[in-house]
Amino acid sequence: MTATTTELDIWREAVAKIEARNGGPAAGDYSAEIAKEERAKAAAADALDDMAHAQGWGIKDPARAEAARQRATAADLRAQAAEHDLKAHKSYEECDTDGFVSQWASGLLAAQARLQAEIEEAGGRALFPALFDTAGNLVAAEHRQGQWGAYFALLDDKGRITGEWFTPSKSKDARRARAADAAKGYYFGYVMAPAKAELAGGNASCVTPIAVRTDGGYSADVEIVDNGQHNEFGPTLGRHYAIWGGLI
Repeated sequence: MTATTTELDIWREAVAKIEARNGGPAAGDYSAEIAKEERAKAAAADALDDMAHAQGWGIKDPARAEAARQRATAADLRAQAAEHDLKAHKSYEECDTDGFVSQWASGLLAAQARLQAEIEEAGGRALFPALFDTAGNLVAAEHRQGQWGAYFALLDDKGRITGEWFTPSKSKDARRARAADAAKGYYFGYVMAPAKAELAGGNASCVTPIAVRTDGGYSADVEIVDNGQHNEFGPTLGRHYAIWGGLI
């Protein structure tokens, strides 16, 4: 995309793709799913209409162009999700549970598309655990799952695993858990890092869409959400300890 591309052009392209893919109304009595699909298409059309009345269509910087692209992509992804929902609904109406495999697959693809839309709307990033020292500095470490639960594998200056690790406190008391981690020199926080939506699970019964980091598991180029420089336990600040301690 060039800096001369206009937001109007971007949204026209997104709406055109949605309309071309969806065509006319679907056959059969699927009013709820059709309404959902139409609302997804309308979201992009409404954005186009709003922007058509705004001033200064010309984009003078790449950052704004990228933001416009992300909004257009998110609208397109939500329309795709609505299509998958409609396919699942049609399959059930026409085949009942005999079409459960296609219904299951359509449901998963819809959920994955919605998650990717959320990631796009967040600037291509998602929320991930991160390790900080008690001064609030980001520590080079990868968050991993092991046999005994989650832990952080520490990295050297070349991104290689050092063989040292940090296992967060398992205390069910949020304040005690935070204090125990601090005594070891660390804080369990969160960052917004580059991500994509993928389907994951050990078998068909537990497949679900998740956000996966695209930076290899660690990068200093992240947006810090919670580095422990506060005394809160809630859905944003102190999130890990609040969840572990049953406060949220």
